[in-house]
Amino acid sequence: MEGRIGGNVKLGATGFLSMTDLDEALFPLAFLLDFSAALTCENGKDRLHIEILAMGAGGERTGRLARSALDAIPVVRAAREKGALFVSIGVRREGQSAPGSMGKRRIIDYRYTNEPA
Repeated sequence: MEGRIGGNVKLGATGFLSMTDLDEALFPLAFLLDFSAALTCENGKDRLHIEILAMGAGGERTGRLARSALDAIPVVRAAREKGALFVSIGVRREGQSAPGSMGKRRIIDYRYTNEPA
């Protein structure tokens, strides 16, 4: 898939993002059980969507902590500061049903396909 090199995805001119980057940023969060990541392009701007499976109540605080952790990744922070990336975060609580399975964690890049995110 275009934009993918060895599991990395290109984020505009700012560099590459890897699943390892996301793992290292998000798994230290005490509430995190698992997550999925997808990239889309909307109105010429990349959108990184992180879907989190969390212990406890979740909510706004969970989303804020996850966003802060993602901003600690230099390529994510740089792309956001340049206005080239929008980050969205969805939170599911443990036990909540969700369509499909999180499956193997990888960054799914929909920017170069016609598949829906």
